[in-house]
Amino acid sequence: MIRFACYFFLIIFSITAFAMEDYFSYKNWGMVCDNTLTCRAYSYIDDENSAIFLKRYAGANQPIIGSVYLEDPSIYEQITLSINDKPTGIIEPQDEQPYSLTEQQTLAIIEAMKKNDSTVTFYNSQQTWNLSDEGFNAVMLKMDELQGRVGTIGAVIRSGSKDESNVYPPIFFQIINKSPVITPEQSRNITFNEIITLFPEFKKRYENSEDGINCNEYMQSNDLDISFEEGDYPLPRLIKLDSYYHLLEVFCVYDMDSPNFAYWVIPNAINPIDSNIQLVTKKGTSYKNGTIDSSIIENQNNCAINQTWTWSKNQFILSFSGINPPCNRTKVDPAWYLATWVTAIK
Repeated sequence: MIRFACYFFLIIFSITAFAMEDYFSYKNWGMVCDNTLTCRAYSYIDDENSAIFLKRYAGANQPIIGSVYLEDPSIYEQITLSINDKPTGIIEPQDEQPYSLTEQQTLAIIEAMKKNDSTVTFYNSQQTWNLSDEGFNAVMLKMDELQGRVGTIGAVIRSGSKDESNVYPPIFFQIINKSPVITPEQSRNITFNEIITLFPEFKKRYENSEDGINCNEYMQSNDLDISFEEGDYPLPRLIKLDSYYHLLEVFCVYDMDSPNFAYWVIPNAINPIDSNIQLVTKKGTSYKNGTIDSSIIENQNNCAINQTWTWSKNQFILSFSGINPPCNRTKVDPAWYLATWVTAIK
């Protein structure tokens, strides 16, 4: 029991510290871990539109699962994996990408990457994709550290003689019971004056830093038809969630490159108490059927960040969060996300 408590503390500490950066990267490799301690390493191949992914679950004796995403690979033609100019396996065409690698192919790639002087390529008759080993050892060492594998027989880097009986176990994820909302959706446009009547502190909370975001410019005028060069602002909406709560949706300009919506849950009362009005996010992209989605580019490091909140009882709960690296590069491809927060929805 004491040993488990220590592991739990170390895991929570590691995840908390890791979440401050969302990802770890070095040179051409990077990685993220989610709240269950499942970790995913990645490297972009040649042009950042192709990539390799190495996933490992937490816990003892977990294999590394490999897959590749290759831009325009001609899916009707098989792809050859080559290590040091020697063909070492075939990747058969599959219904969709990313393509799964066999355990043997994954292990062969890992061993080649560790040596820092090997060449790993994927090719067919039309194209060749080259994989870089720069940064691989640093990133895989970080994965080993976060999962408690350093010094064990299962570590990729700095392996040792210890078995994996004491590596960090997986962390249980949250189960969210999604509550029903009124369907079809009942919503109406709401004026600025109506918002203030319902939510007296709205302007202050809209403009002040809440959720780390200041919305600006939009509410400098009471005229809801004001326009910018980019076009008209969408009108605020009041969406009826159920008999007890509404959702207020208001356009939010916190960055001219990232216009989004701010969402508040408001109790269905004549004079709701301000402290009972809950901010969900000021980075929302859309609402539909009890789900708020957000997809933005975080300009500081060029990461695409995707988040989802799910309606449960009397609040929206974060049900998914992920990033779409490269983060420290100039393009945001390919178009899927590496999870940093996962849940199960019932």
